[in-house]
Amino acid sequence: VEQQHVAACLRNQSLPCPQPCPPAATLGRHCLTTPIPAFGVPYRRIRCCFGCCLRQFIAAHNLTANYDFWAANTAFRASNEKVFGALPEITEVLLGPNMYHMFSDMGTWLDQLPHPSWPKWLRSGGPKAPQAHALSSHWNELFWFANINFPPLPASRSRLIVCGHKNSVKPLLSRVLPTLKWPVTVVVHDDEEFPLQEFSRYPPSAIGKARGVRQWYTNNPAKRAPRSVRALPLGLSRLPMWPAVLDGRETATPRTTLLYCGPMNLFPARRRMLRALRANGFPCNTTRVPRAEFVAALFASKFVAAAHGHGWNSHREWEALAAGAVPLV
Repeated sequence: VEQQHVAACLRNQSLPCPQPCPPAATLGRHCLTTPIPAFGVPYRRIRCCFGCCLRQFIAAHNLTANYDFWAANTAFRASNEKVFGALPEITEVLLGPNMYHMFSDMGTWLDQLPHPSWPKWLRSGGPKAPQAHALSSHWNELFWFANINFPPLPASRSRLIVCGHKNSVKPLLSRVLPTLKWPVTVVVHDDEEFPLQEFSRYPPSAIGKARGVRQWYTNNPAKRAPRSVRALPLGLSRLPMWPAVLDGRETATPRTTLLYCGPMNLFPARRRMLRALRANGFPCNTTRVPRAEFVAALFASKFVAAAHGHGWNSHREWEALAAGAVPLV
């Protein structure tokens, strides 16, 4: 019953959308796992069909308060919006860097500071954010952990901590986790592999034995990652632009190009892929193009070259899928 409501909306696009939401009691978490017909349903229809399910799930788990906290946190927004853009809407179905953060019970944001001013700035207390803890981490980067005054939660519900960069894991292990009295799930959002041996004080074995952590998630688990580290999708790098450009063209545009191998940073795996594609007659262009031209090329392509970069999971895979193309990894 939970999935039938969403499935009918996806299958029959002539139905009005949004439809009245069914009673909350009839929608559980299983409606979020309703299969979506591959490459056949436009983004706006998908978002509309899952709207009731998302809103009721968010309300049932009291996640609205978390979203409101981050939306009102000016220090977090000033830091993250420079890199990732504006915070997505609460019912967004596309995946991007801020999507994990916006529902977290505790999270980080990053301030870039001139290195000489670091100690003085630390002593001054930094930005006046609720329950902010200054944690020096790496070079001239300063990570701030902020936790939310959320209402009492059942013991079975672990709190979600999101690290916006792998370098914030060291202070998390040494200074945050020892002070917590409830179980946590940790998400490390980073396009590089995690954990690496560079964590000399906190090697992969320390990650696996961290007290109080029920589960670790990251976008690119390293080959030697402990079993407790699981993979999460990396998503779109510039999420705020996609809701506007996914206007139905992703399912309606004729696919006249067999393979698009457009601009990309030239990591070793990508160099190898480009050499192979060019040797087989594909005119790969690695120079940057205007965003509108890039998106139009994705819409017109059947396949998109998406070799991995820092880690095995790349943003280009998700850009291709969002545009209705098949990523070639």
